[in-house]
Amino acid sequence: MGEYITLNQKFTGIVESVGLRVTQMKGSDGELIVIPNGSITDVLNYCRYDIRVKETFEISFDSNIDGAEAVITAAAKEYYAKHRDLLTAEPTVEGLETIGENGFSICLIAYTKPMSQWAVARSLRKVIVKALLKAGITIPHPVREIITKVEHHGN
Repeated sequence: MGEYITLNQKFTGIVESVGLRVTQMKGSDGELIVIPNGSITDVLNYCRYDIRVKETFEISFDSNIDGAEAVITAAAKEYYAKHRDLLTAEPTVEGLETIGENGFSICLIAYTKPMSQWAVARSLRKVIVKALLKAGITIPHPVREIITKVEHHGN
């Protein structure tokens, strides 16, 4: 009981009971999910091993990639020092992930204890975005250039 699982690649929640005929789970919105045991074909259990958190941080094209990676690394290291109870290893910056329409993406990987991944992802994102902004590294936003054609008649 209490395990966070996905059944049949369809139902995700926390196991509340396993009976002779049915398994009951609590879904993420609090709904009760009841599945006949005979229809269970596969189970994904998210509570047995460390959970990977992968975050990407976009920076604008005019930002220094090496500088951004250094800021993300320092912020992640500081976060790890304060939250060793949630993380199982120090987060690592994997480097440039993508070159997008509006900027670059830098990838960070962290491993958490089961069921901590959502809280860690939210708070780690916040810490790193604040550090990037404090360092003057801009986060991209879409820019649209509109060109109008003016026709001249006569003259």
